[in-house]
Amino acid sequence: MIKLTFSGKTCHPPLLSDNSSMTPVLGVYQFEDVIHFSCDMGFEKESGYWEQRCSENGTWSNEEPIKCKRKLTVCMKCVL
Repeated sequence: MIKLTFSGKTCHPPLLSDNSSMTPVLGVYQFEDVIHFSCDMGFEKESGYWEQRCSENGTWSNEEPIKCKRKLTVCMKCVL
């Protein structure tokens, strides 16, 4: 049985926008590694993608990381 291995390029950690985090956090990512993004508590997704995959040419599948904005809360009982 022949085992095929890929010795492609690695991906550097992507840029992380403010008020967001990603998992797993590694120094270098290998071909087909997937990272997941999330917004910090009190923030919600404004644009971008929830996940990215390291491609065989050393770039990320979705170049636009998630961007998070502060959640707007409506207070129905607030007194101004």
